Amino acid sequence: MSEVHLDSELHPAGTAGAPAVATRVLAATEVAIKPGKPQVFAVLTDPELRVFGLPGNPVAAVVSWELFVRPALRTMAGLAAVHRPRVAASAGVPMPRRRDGKIHLVPVSIHPGAPPVCEPSGRFGSHILSSLLAADGFAVLPDGDGAEEGATVECMVTRPDAVLGA
Repeated sequence: MSEVHLDSELHPAGTAGAPAVATRVLAATEVAIKPGKPQVFAVLTDPELRVFGLPGNPVAAVVSWELFVRPALRTMAGLAAVHRPRVAASAGVPMPRRRDGKIHLVPVSIHPGAPPVCEPSGRFGSHILSSLLAADGFAVLPDGDGAEEGATVECMVTRPDAVLGA
């Protein structure tokens, strides 16, 4: 049997999922996004290992994967395109939110067009996994009151073949 060398570990459930890491190298932090806290990232030196900890709620874990872990792994693999494509879309419905000092990422369906139109893909909550089923990406809503219908919204595209025809 050949020896396997790991260069990365992924732990679901954030700091709760990686207690041994947190006691050896503390690199847990909260980020100003919703959903998506807490985060864990550590680099252990013996052996060299990068450790990622994702939040426990499923939508928060997917958001954290897309924003932090996926780009880091793609960078480690030497790939040029590390981030998901982003498009400017028109909000098909109002997307209200409250000011809380965070960037909100809302699962959305993105309908191709000029411009594309986005709308929430279902009931939203960091624990509601079904909101991801019809999602083509995430609307990125900066801190503020949200987006009115027809407003331009930045969307991170997770299904480029469906949205961009790629």
